[in-house]
Amino acid sequence: MTANSIMVEFGRLHDIEICGQLEQYMVDGIMPKVAIKPKSVEALSNILEVAFRNNFKVIPFGAGTAIHIGNPPKGFDIAIDMTGLGNVVEFSPSDMVVTVEAGVRMQSLQSLLNSHNLFLPLHPPQQHIAPVGGVVATDPFDTMSLGYGSARDWLIGLSVIQPNGKLTRFGRKVVKNVAGYDMVRLYAGSYGTLGVIAHATFRLLPLPEHSA
Repeated sequence: MTANSIMVEFGRLHDIEICGQLEQYMVDGIMPKVAIKPKSVEALSNILEVAFRNNFKVIPFGAGTAIHIGNPPKGFDIAIDMTGLGNVVEFSPSDMVVTVEAGVRMQSLQSLLNSHNLFLPLHPPQQHIAPVGGVVATDPFDTMSLGYGSARDWLIGLSVIQPNGKLTRFGRKVVKNVAGYDMVRLYAGSYGTLGVIAHATFRLLPLPEHSA
């Protein structure tokens, strides 16, 4: 299927941007036919629903720093640029909990938290460009992991768009123990193979008075 015929299927969607420079979305030398940037979670859901209905192959993109990991794709039709989802959904300094969209940069998030004397004990590589969704999806071992653990240890809630476009929520917005299977930890480190992360909710820590 050609790029033009793919675009016909997305012509009625709102809150999306068609991206140029397809070379930046290459995976192991394979370039998508189209790159689309959703500007809202609803738009992301609609993109995946249309792709599922038409059997389009999609790959979500954050900063692209870990896109080389895993088996190379046989081909893909659509790159979904997640950087358009950059909103802080909910932030409660008193409860030490924050919910953000997947495209929020880690450095920007830490700056917001630090301004309220809080921090998220994650320091992924290239955090100035690393988006929250990519950090959760790859769950990297970083310079703080020995003392604090990885992203899955600080996640308490997720919103995920399933391959058919359905939005599913897991976890909660408050810090407390719950019974049942921990689906949040299952999605952390899944590299987008189970669904596309839309929101992430983290518990936070007070900012240390002194640092080395």
